[in-house]
Amino acid sequence: MNILNREELLKSGDIKAKEIALEILLEALKSSDPYVAVKKSLTRRNKKIIVHGRTFELQGKLYVLGFGKASCSMAKAVEEILGDLIVEGLVITKYGYRLPLKKIKVIEAGHPIPDENSLRGAQQALEMVSKIGPKDILIVLISGGGSSLFVIPEDGISLQDKIKVNNLLLKSGARIHEIDIVRKHLSKVKGGKLAKKSKRHINCTYSLRCSW
Repeated sequence: MNILNREELLKSGDIKAKEIALEILLEALKSSDPYVAVKKSLTRRNKKIIVHGRTFELQGKLYVLGFGKASCSMAKAVEEILGDLIVEGLVITKYGYRLPLKKIKVIEAGHPIPDENSLRGAQQALEMVSKIGPKDILIVLISGGGSSLFVIPEDGISLQDKIKVNNLLLKSGARIHEIDIVRKHLSKVKGGKLAKKSKRHINCTYSLRCSW
């Protein structure tokens, strides 16, 4: 991780103070890196998956679902740790944020305004969830931007309706938690609804969250 204009920043002023400030900035960025965060949170012992010190015994199949701008970085770390156990996976990320993954499919979609790919990705995610049995595990990777990247409108609401409401909310000056309250009432998968759909099938659903 580098600061692209480092040399320009250090051309004038208190160079020593600026160097210290840049080092502090770099360390802060490294500590919040989504890839690093998952590496710190997730380990394994054979078929035992350990998340934040909590152990889950994999008795069936392992699935991975991710949505958000950092979902590819998070999924890359999951693949490196659990790759041979993963049966199927899907992440939905912002255009231009794709990373090469080996076992997890990547769909790029619209952010901050959802688009057709946001809907297509969420529909494929629910199709994957429907396959999961009671002995299987689903790991969900959630990061910033997931609200627009993972979209299925409630019955009677079209994608265009959601896009229009999203635009109005973004222009209104509403706070993000206020926007999210409206979003979840218009969605089939937000506000815990995805978890409710998965509980019928899944013995263990575990989420790793990142604010990026």
